[in-house]
Amino acid sequence: MDTAPVTTKGQITIPQRIREQMGIQTGDVLTLVGQEDGTVVVQKLRLPAAGDGQERFAPTPTARNITEEDVVRWVKEGRTQPFTERDPGRSKRLREECMLWSAPTS
Repeated sequence: MDTAPVTTKGQITIPQRIREQMGIQTGDVLTLVGQEDGTVVVQKLRLPAAGDGQERFAPTPTARNITEEDVVRWVKEGRTQPFTERDPGRSKRLREECMLWSAPTS
């Protein structure tokens, strides 16, 4: 088990063994996700290379038979539908995500 003290600026130094194990180099971006049990999950952000996954998408909206009228209708429907009807669980998920980042009071 490695430890990393927190500086007055809230920074830590990731131990060399962990950096090597995860392949972390200067300039890499890490994601940190706080868990309810107080642990923090750290992952190296892997950005897709340019063009990765493009074969899954049609080159243009018309290739998928999406018309301008479809888009206008979807926008109008989205504006008239209450937020909670579009995604009833979103408000709860956002509250839960905020709670994960709250520091414990003890």
